[in-house]
Amino acid sequence: MDDSACGGLTLMLRKLPRTYGNNEVVREMDRFAPRESYNFVYVPWDDASSLNMGIAFVNFVDSETAYAVYARMDGRPWRHSQTRYIHTRLAKVQGLAANLQRFMSNAGSSSGAHMAHAPLVFN
Repeated sequence: MDDSACGGLTLMLRKLPRTYGNNEVVREMDRFAPRESYNFVYVPWDDASSLNMGIAFVNFVDSETAYAVYARMDGRPWRHSQTRYIHTRLAKVQGLAANLQRFMSNAGSSSGAHMAHAPLVFN
């Protein structure tokens, strides 16, 4: 896969504890990958329930690291939930730019509450 064409590789993490936000996912990622290896973390939030939707998206700066993290994380328990196990999948939307564009198009003219759960982007 050409990393420059898609801006890395985006993984979807499933079975996320429902109270986790972006920062908790970053702390989980610190167990599996150096922070400079990924540039985007997003946890979609359900405003009606005030809980996340059970998934997170992480974009890696290169596919080699993404595939290594995919293999290391899949099937491991989340740090604060020994009954929920991480399920890694390739995301449908790939790359930093495409993920940001998707978030912005879905956010549209949403309330400030939606923006409180905006993705984290790292240099």
